[in-house]
Amino acid sequence: MSDSKLTDDEILALIGTPSTILFGKAPPGPEERRREKFYERVAECLGHRVELAHLREEFESPDASEDFLAALDEFIARASDAHECWTFCSPQAAWRSLAEYGGYALVIEGRVTDVLITIRN
Repeated sequence: MSDSKLTDDEILALIGTPSTILFGKAPPGPEERRREKFYERVAECLGHRVELAHLREEFESPDASEDFLAALDEFIARASDAHECWTFCSPQAAWRSLAEYGGYALVIEGRVTDVLITIRN
C-alpha cells in the first residue's frame, strides 16, 4: 500500500492515460522480436522468385524425408494469394562463421512473413 495522497485524476494528470490493451493481442515477446529480426535479415538476402505452385514438385524424390515434406506442405499451406515465394541464402561471410541459413521465404510487398529453412550450418 502506498501512503500517497494523490487521487486517481492527479496520477493520470502526471503520467497520462494508460494505453488500451486489446484482448487477444499481446505485445510482441522476445521470440516474436527475434523472429522479426531474422525475417529482416532474410529479406536482405532474397535470391529469385519461385512459383509456389511448383515448389512441392522440386522436392519429389525417394530421398526426401517425410518430416521435411510435411514441413514443406505446412509452409505452402500458410501462403495466401498475396504471397510470393523467394529463395534466400545468407552472405558467404556468414557461412564462414557457421551461423547462417538458406531456404524459401514467403513475402508480401517486400516483407518476409514466413520461412522454410532447407540448409543451415
